[in-house]
Amino acid sequence: QHLKKEYPLSLRKLAARFIGAQHRGTLSSNIYRYNDIVAFAARHTEELFNKQAIAMFCELHKRMLNTLCEAELKDSTHQVVQDAQTLTEALNALEAVVRSGNAAIFYETVCNPSASARSRELAERYERKEFAKRAMMRSIFGSSFQGDEALMDEADAELDELLGKATGFKRKGGASSQETRVLVAAVAAVAALVLVSGYGIYW
Repeated sequence: QHLKKEYPLSLRKLAARFIGAQHRGTLSSNIYRYNDIVAFAARHTEELFNKQAIAMFCELHKRMLNTLCEAELKDSTHQVVQDAQTLTEALNALEAVVRSGNAAIFYETVCNPSASARSRELAERYERKEFAKRAMMRSIFGSSFQGDEALMDEADAELDELLGKATGFKRKGGASSQETRVLVAAVAAVAALVLVSGYGIYW
């Protein structure tokens, strides 16, 4: 309901499905849902894995929390707080996939932190939700960051450099190459996609 006038219904429905697909449930992290995330990315790269969707997730997160008072924000059992946490985890996955340019290679890397020191660092950053934090920083401050804009760019560049070194994958113009799409599609063919649409109330 928060974003009905600003984003098309098709995008809002797809976003709600992705939030359900990546939901960690009783597990400690959505990294255990990597098959579902990779499959979703393979099927909906152009529709959902883009800057517009990331901006929409950030705006929804802000508006959800703006409905709460200070005491409610501190209550981890509050339904909106829990839903906002789930949204943050989905945004973390979305931003990570868009930044990396390849969902399959990204999750193969973070699911094997013992492979290298860079893999471990990337996995730790993912678990700290640094990708979501970067997206939210851009959404909140944007071009008005002024004097510190260079610091934001530097932090983004540093994260992208780690992504490239850890995964060994280089994006071409910010998008996957055809070879990459074939790889992601192959992974998706054997992945089970579980879609839960319980977040439609916010869209």
